[in-house]
Amino acid sequence: MKYIISLITSMAIACGIILCPLPGNADAVFAKKSTAQKKGPTTITIKQKDFTYTGQVVKGVPNGQGKIDGKINGVTFHFTGEFKNGAPYNGKGSMVGKVDGANINFSGEIKKGEPFAGTLKFQGMIDGDNMTFEGNMQNGQFYEGTLSGKTKEGLSINFKGKFKNNEPYNGRMIMDDKDGLHFETEVVNGEASVSLGE
Repeated sequence: MKYIISLITSMAIACGIILCPLPGNADAVFAKKSTAQKKGPTTITIKQKDFTYTGQVVKGVPNGQGKIDGKINGVTFHFTGEFKNGAPYNGKGSMVGKVDGANINFSGEIKKGEPFAGTLKFQGMIDGDNMTFEGNMQNGQFYEGTLSGKTKEGLSINFKGKFKNNEPYNGRMIMDDKDGLHFETEVVNGEASVSLGE
């Protein structure tokens, strides 16, 4: 169980890093001499080949209220709300694409630059393990969904249920090792009881 808990914690950290800031250097993506200004925010539209940003900027970088639609480094963004230093900070939006080798699909609310509430699909490597999470987030943490995959040691894991503090809280966990041993675990209020199956 401790392995699953640390795995989920790693995923939560990864998801926070993945979403914000926008891929790439915000200064390099947005700054142009034509958008330079003297003081305070200015509202402009920045159109690039793959995306459009409309909103407030400071020295050519999104800061303040704005909206972005399109692709940056192959990741599709749709976001409306407050930007800070070129990144979505508070608002609602979605992100779909491949980031650092992982497939990410997030839609919902962003607070202080982190996913806060909404739906998340993640498929990729975490600490050498190939894992998938699909479900809902609340208060910046996993709330309900399915975590499944295979560890580098060959253990197959599948947990479906509710999470509390990014740990399995209420639900069912099934684990199979490479030697054919089958474990089924009911998790109730964060406690697990294990039964061996064939």
